[in-house]
Amino acid sequence: MSSHNRSLGFLTHLSRSGSTLLSRMLEEYEDICITTEAELPLELFGVKSYAPISFSKHSELENYLDEVLSQTRFNSWGLASNRISELCQPAGFPLSGPQLVKILLEVYCETHKPNAKIVLYKACPLMPWHLPESIKYFSPVHLLHIIRDPRAVYHSQSNSFNPYTGKPYSTSPLRTALDWQAAARVSDMLGSEDLIEIKYEDLIHSPDATMRSILTDIGLEGARKSECHNSFVDRMDSRDQQLHKEVMQNPDPKKNSSWENHLSSRDLAIIETVLADQMSQKAYACIGNPNEPAKLFYLYLKLALLLEGVWKNMRRARRILKILVSNPAYLRHRFNLKVRHD
Repeated sequence: MSSHNRSLGFLTHLSRSGSTLLSRMLEEYEDICITTEAELPLELFGVKSYAPISFSKHSELENYLDEVLSQTRFNSWGLASNRISELCQPAGFPLSGPQLVKILLEVYCETHKPNAKIVLYKACPLMPWHLPESIKYFSPVHLLHIIRDPRAVYHSQSNSFNPYTGKPYSTSPLRTALDWQAAARVSDMLGSEDLIEIKYEDLIHSPDATMRSILTDIGLEGARKSECHNSFVDRMDSRDQQLHKEVMQNPDPKKNSSWENHLSSRDLAIIETVLADQMSQKAYACIGNPNEPAKLFYLYLKLALLLEGVWKNMRRARRILKILVSNPAYLRHRFNLKVRHD
């Protein structure tokens, strides 16, 4: 299919929210291609106070592909560099970050599912709260976001180890709650006409109806299942495959409520207190009484929020220090992007 007739989209998510299951189910249709996670840097999307990066000549683009994207999971996409260069020529230089993203998605689709009508970028580290900033560079674009009960999200995050860091996805119910809150607010910022919000619970309890609704929303009503054996799961990195080894099976709905028997009362209280309004809006019932927390717990939560901000800045400083030691040129490059931002 010609790239002129193929549309683009983003699938955003928090970790352990069911995005891989949704990707696998969408990829079963011949008209949809989903990328595996490549960790494309945020400067390509013009978010987090970055001006979209611009490449003034081909050599700059080659250096970026070799020196920057090589530090991400981009190479797992298996794209031919000569084809990327070939598609960059008609676009001309200077070439913007969003233009490069579009080209990379086009080459990905050509490589793995050339007849697809839609290619969706499984966004990471592009998060749902980045969408309001980034979509102006990609419009028109399909925006999908999957949500899951935040208590189930934290239970899964705290019991699942990131295969790239060897650490749990989260050990802080407060941090998970704040991320979930930020993601939940995106639907209010963009509106239901621009953002397709999919509930994980609908996906596992009513998969057929949920998939029909998604296909209708993205203009693929009546799309057929594919007979292609080059599936989304096959293209995943081996470490991701190990983490999601059950994704090819039909999910067990009972597992989604296992948090009820495992979350501590403290963790539960933190999540439900922070997210009382958003959970009600998304039809997730609280089992405690988060609107009237005990005074001591309320003070504890205020202190925890303050400490979370401190820890966030410390984590950021540690990342910067690590890059400063291992790759100062890359850090200088990111600093220049910040300075150039209007």
